[in-house]
Amino acid sequence: MPTLLAPEPLTRSTCAHCGDECADDALISHGQSFCCAGCRTVYELLAENNLCSYYSVSEPQPGQKIPAMELPGRFDYLDSDIVQTQLLAFRSDTRARLTLQIPQMHCASCIWLLERLYQLNPGVQESQVNFLRKEIAISYHPGQTTLKDVVKLLAALGYEPQITLAELGPAQAGPDRTIYYRLGLAAFCFGNVMLLAFPDYFSFTEELATNFGQFFGYLSLVLALPVLAYSARGFYESAWQGLRHRYINLDFPISLGLSALFLTSVHDIITRNGPGYLDSFTGLVFFMLIGKWAQQHTYDALRFDRDFTSYFPVAVTVLSPESERTISVKELRVGQRIRVRHQEVVPADAVLMQGAGQIDYSFVLGESEPVAKVAGELVYAGGRQVGESVELEVVREVSQGYLTQLWNNPVFQKAEKQTLETYANKVGRYFVALTLVLATGAVLYWYPRDPQMALRAFTSVLVIACPCALSLATPFALGAALRVFGRRNFYLKNSVVAETLARANTIVFDKTGTLTEVSRSQAEYYGTPLTTQQQALIAAVAGHSTHPLSQRIA
Repeated sequence: MPTLLAPEPLTRSTCAHCGDECADDALISHGQSFCCAGCRTVYELLAENNLCSYYSVSEPQPGQKIPAMELPGRFDYLDSDIVQTQLLAFRSDTRARLTLQIPQMHCASCIWLLERLYQLNPGVQESQVNFLRKEIAISYHPGQTTLKDVVKLLAALGYEPQITLAELGPAQAGPDRTIYYRLGLAAFCFGNVMLLAFPDYFSFTEELATNFGQFFGYLSLVLALPVLAYSARGFYESAWQGLRHRYINLDFPISLGLSALFLTSVHDIITRNGPGYLDSFTGLVFFMLIGKWAQQHTYDALRFDRDFTSYFPVAVTVLSPESERTISVKELRVGQRIRVRHQEVVPADAVLMQGAGQIDYSFVLGESEPVAKVAGELVYAGGRQVGESVELEVVREVSQGYLTQLWNNPVFQKAEKQTLETYANKVGRYFVALTLVLATGAVLYWYPRDPQMALRAFTSVLVIACPCALSLATPFALGAALRVFGRRNFYLKNSVVAETLARANTIVFDKTGTLTEVSRSQAEYYGTPLTTQQQALIAAVAGHSTHPLSQRIA
C-alpha cells in the first residue's frame, strides 16, 4: 500500500521594510524581499544613503506599507508663491522654515529617520520632530532645494505631510508660553529666598541671623513680590472669575492660603517678629505651577480645535481644453471644471459632468455608505469620491458652499460654558466652607489668649488645608485617563467628558447606520400576528429606506 506524504508547508518571506508577508511574486532587491514597489523604493533610498540602521532602532519592524500609487503633478501647487507665503513661517535667501503635520509618525525609528533628512537631501539644513503633536519643523536652503522637493521626499519615505486648507488660512496663534515665564520667575525667586532663609534653619548661623536677619527679610520680601504679582496671578484670576459667576472653584482656597501666608510674612518682617514664611510662599507657588505646566502640556497634546478647513485639500486639479493644472483651492471660481480622484474630497459644491460618482458623505452626515451620483446631479462639498475619477463643474465658491454654511451655523457656535464641573471643583466648595469654619474657630480660640498666635493659627489652617495636592493630582489623573481611552481607540473631546462618563447609565447613538452591519443584525417581531396586507405595507415602507435595519426588515 503506497505511503502518503504530507505536503511541505509553504514558506513565505516577509517584507524587509514593513514586515508584512510577501506574496509568491515578491519583489527582490539588495538580496531582500519586498511586498510592494513602495517598500522597495524606500529601502533602496535608505540603502543608497547608508541609513539602513533605521531598521534596528526599534522592534518590531519599524517600516510602514507605502502606497504604490503616485499621481503626476500632485504637489505642483507648492511652487506657487502664494502657497509658500502662507505655509512658510520664515523665508530668506539662505533659509526657509515651516512646520508640517505627519500623522504617520508612530515609533522611535520614525523620529530617527525624520531627523536625518539632511542626509537624503543636502538642501535640508535641519529637521526637528515633535512626536506628541505629530509635527516636524524643517529648515532648508531655498537655493539648493524647493518646498515641493522636501514634501515629495517625505511622501517617498511614507511620511506624506497633511497639508490642508487650514494652513492657508489666517495665521494661527502660537503656543502660550506664559506658564513658562511664570514658572521660571517662581523658580528663580524660590531658590534665592531659600538661600537667604538658611541662617534661620541652623543654630551655628545664629549670629549671622541676628546681624543680617532683618536685611535678609526685606530682601526676601522684594523677591516675593514679583511671585505674588505675576507667578501667582493665574490662581487669583481663576478664583475671581469663579466668584463673579457665584461659583467656588479649586483656586479659591489656594488663593486664600497664599494670601494668608504672604500677609503673615509681611507682618512678621515689619514688626521684627521673625523672617516670615516667604520661602514657603514662593515654594508653594513654584510647585503648584509645575502642576499647571503639566496640565497645559497634556491638554496641548490632546486638544482638538480644528474646523472643516482642516479636512479640505490645499489644491485641486483644474481642467482646461489645453491641459490640466493644479491650483490652490482658494483660487477656485464658479464655472471651472475640476477633476476629483479616488479618496479626494470635493472642495466646493459642484455638478457632476462626467464619470460615476460614489460620494462618501460620512464626514458631513455620519453615514458611511457612499451615495451614487450620475451626470447632472449636484455634489456637495465635503464628500469624498470613492472609485474612478470624476469631472465636476463648480457652482459655488468654497466660502459659500453648503458645508461652510452648515459649519458656520449659529447652532454650532454656542458660547463655551462650563456646564459640567469636575470632581475637584465640586468637592472644593465644601472643602472651602469647612476650611473657613476651622480657620475662624482657631482665631476665636486663640485671640483672647495670644493675638499673635491667633494670626499664626489662622494662617496655618489655610496653608495646611490648601488643596495643592488635589490641584496637582487633577491634571495628571485626567490626562492619564484620556491617554488610556486613546490607546483603546476611544477619543474624547476634553477631560470633562471623562468624569461625566462615570455618571452615565445610558448611551444613545445617533446615526445608527454607521454602527450597524446588515450581515450581523437580526430583526424579530413580537406581538399580534400581522396580516398579509400589514406585512406588505411594512415591506413597502422599509424598502424605500437605505438604513441597514430597514433593508434587513424588507
